[in-house]
Amino acid sequence: MPNSNPPPMSGGMQYQLKIYFEGAQKKKPLLPVAFEDLEAKAMKEMAPEAFAYIAGGAGGETTMHNNKEAFNRWRILPRMMGDVSARTTEVTLFGKKLPYPVLLGPIGVLSIAHADAEVGVAQAATALHLPQVVSTVSSRTMEE
Repeated sequence: MPNSNPPPMSGGMQYQLKIYFEGAQKKKPLLPVAFEDLEAKAMKEMAPEAFAYIAGGAGGETTMHNNKEAFNRWRILPRMMGDVSARTTEVTLFGKKLPYPVLLGPIGVLSIAHADAEVGVAQAATALHLPQVVSTVSSRTMEE
């Protein structure tokens, strides 16, 4: 007999359903879904110097190029006809259970993008239960 009590929806699933339901009513999401569209929106909203710093990479941007190639090379394929009654996006990293396989990566000198800088990112990470990797060239101290 199937599980009559489905697992609670994660924040990501709730957001995805919100996008679907609002899309059916011809409403666009507040933030773009595609990375390129989000980047274009950021370019319009941010000061040119801040965007160039955050959108760019170190040195010849080789790591950025390699990451983009890797994301283009690999695909997420759903498993068909499987039991989805106990699905989860949780992962365990270093013995700690995380709600998603996502960490917020380091960006130095975030004060050029927003007054809250790394503190604002830390608050968002806390609200989403996601770990944050802090840059060695942060605008704020670890204690803040």
